Amino acid sequence: MTLSENNSEGKELESHEALDRPRRIPIWLVVVWVLGILAATTLHLFADALNDSLAQQDAGVIFFITVGIWVLCCACLFTWLIFFSRWNFWISRVLPLSVVMLIAIFLILYKPRHGGNAEIVGWEPRFWRSELEMVEGSESADLSVSGPNDFWQFLGPHRNATLTGTAILADETPHVVWKQPIGKGWSGFAAVGEYAVTMEQRGGDELVNCYRIADGTLAWTYRHEARYQDPTNLGGLGPRGTPAIVDGRVYASGGTGILVCLNGQDGRLLWDVDVPELLGIKQNFSTTMTGLRYSQEDSKLPWGRAASPLVHEDLVIVPGGGPRNGPFVSLIAFDRITGVERWRGGEQMISYGSASVARINGQDQIIILNESSVAGHDPISGDELWRHERAGNSDTDANCSQPIAVADDLILIGKGYGLGGELLRVQGNDVVSVWKNSLVVKTKLTVPVVFQDHIYCLSDGILECTELMTGKRIWKRTRFSQGQLLLVGDKLLVHSQSGTLHLVQASPVNYQEFENFRIDTISGVCWNMLCLHNRSQLLVRSELEAALIQIPVLDEKIAGNSDYIFLSGDDLAER
Repeated sequence: MTLSENNSEGKELESHEALDRPRRIPIWLVVVWVLGILAATTLHLFADALNDSLAQQDAGVIFFITVGIWVLCCACLFTWLIFFSRWNFWISRVLPLSVVMLIAIFLILYKPRHGGNAEIVGWEPRFWRSELEMVEGSESADLSVSGPNDFWQFLGPHRNATLTGTAILADETPHVVWKQPIGKGWSGFAAVGEYAVTMEQRGGDELVNCYRIADGTLAWTYRHEARYQDPTNLGGLGPRGTPAIVDGRVYASGGTGILVCLNGQDGRLLWDVDVPELLGIKQNFSTTMTGLRYSQEDSKLPWGRAASPLVHEDLVIVPGGGPRNGPFVSLIAFDRITGVERWRGGEQMISYGSASVARINGQDQIIILNESSVAGHDPISGDELWRHERAGNSDTDANCSQPIAVADDLILIGKGYGLGGELLRVQGNDVVSVWKNSLVVKTKLTVPVVFQDHIYCLSDGILECTELMTGKRIWKRTRFSQGQLLLVGDKLLVHSQSGTLHLVQASPVNYQEFENFRIDTISGVCWNMLCLHNRSQLLVRSELEAALIQIPVLDEKIAGNSDYIFLSGDDLAER
C-alpha cells in the first residue's frame, strides 16, 4: 500500500469519526432558549402593562403566547437532540421521548383547571371522580321573614354589588367562623334570616341547597337530574346562577336552563320550567370519562346558562335565547306564583348577564345585556324600549359583566376581551354614548361599582379607579385576577380569584389597602359572587369550598360615639 493510499484511508477514518462524534449544542439553539426565557419572563413581569397596550385583546392572549414560547423552545431542543446531536442513545432518543410520553400520559389522566384569563391554576382527574357525593337535608328553614340587612339576590338588595349603611372597622381583623367543602358550580349565596341558599353540582344532579348560616349545617336539599359541563373545561362545570329568595320562595336557574320555584321551608318543588325546551332548543348529550351524563344546548352558549333569576313584583324574569340560527328571545317573564308564562320581550340572542331593574327617566325598566347589545324593556309588557349595540359573541368574546344604572339616565357597562368600559345616557328611546374607553373598566367576570363619581372595578383582574363622567383612569393597582368585589359603605371588599380577602379604601386619591384584613379564606377558583348578610356575615365560596367570615363593623346606633363595638352575627340578628 502506497503512502498516498494510507493517507487517503486515514482521512476517510477521520471523516467517519467526525460524523459519529457528538456535536456541541449549536449557537442557534442557545439563542432560541435565551430569547424564549427572556420573552416569557418579560411577559410575566410586564403582563399588566402589556394588557393596557394590547387594548383590543383579551388578557388571556398573554398566557397562550407564553405557552407557545415554551412549546417552541422544547420542540427545537428535542428535534436537535433526536435528529442532529449524535449524542448518547439514552440522552438523544430515550430522554426526550420519555419526557414527551410522560407529559402525554399526564394530560390523558388529568385536565387543567383554568382561571379567568385561561391560565392554569390546578389539575383534576379525568377518569375518576373528584366531586362530592350527594347530600340530603331534613330540617325546615324559615325564609319567610326578610329584613333590610338580607342579601336576598344576586349582587345584593339593589342588584349592584353595593351596600350602604354599613361601616367596616378597618383596624379590626376578620376571622373565619366555618369552612367546608361544597359542590361544583359558580353560584353565589342568597341569604334571608338565619339561612342561605346556593346551587351546586353533585354527580349527575343539580342541587339547590339551604344552609344554616351560623354553622354551615345543611337544612334542606332540592335536586333534579341535570348536569352542565364545558368540554374544554375553560368554564368548568355546574350551575352558574345565584338563587333569589322572595316571600319564603326560592327561585333558581341552572346551567342547563331549568328554572325552579321552591318552598323555602323544606325545598319542595312548587313549579319548574325548562327554558331551552320552551324555546325549541335541543340538548346535545355526552358522557364523561367517569360515566356521568351531561348536556350542552344547541345554541351559542358554550359556557352554559349563567343568568340569576330576577324577581320583580309578581314576575320572575330570565334571559331566553334560541337555537343557534334563531329565532331569538331576549327575555321571558313567568308568574312567580304559578310559573305560567306572562310575556316574551326582544329578539336578541342572549349572553351571560342577568336581568336587573333600573329606574330610567322616572320609569322602571328591565335592563339586560344581550350577545351584542344592551337594552331596556317595559316590565309590564316586555316590549323593548331602547337598544344600544355592544360588540360581543356569546361563543367567543362574550358579554358577561352586569350593566349598572348609576343615575336617572346613566348606565355603566364594562367588558373584558379588549372592549373596555362605556357610559350610556338614555334619552327616551334614544341612547347616547357619553364616553367609551377600551383601556378602562375591562370587567370580565365581575361587575363595576360606583362611589362618589368614581368607578371601582377589577379591570382584567387589576383593581382600578376611573372617573365616572370622563372615563379617565385615576389609578390601577394590585392584581386580584378574576375575583369579585363588593362596595360596603366607603370601602371595597375584594375576594381574589385564589381566595384571599382584602379591604381597600374607595378613594380616588390613592390605593390604600388595610393589611390586617388580608386573610386566606378558601381554596379553589373564586368566581362566585360575595354575599354580605346582616352587615357582618360574609359568605364566600368557590367551586370547591364555602366559608363564613365574620366582618367587624360599626354599630349604626353608636356611630357618633368614640367607642366602637364589634358586632357578631348573633348580635345583629337580635337587633
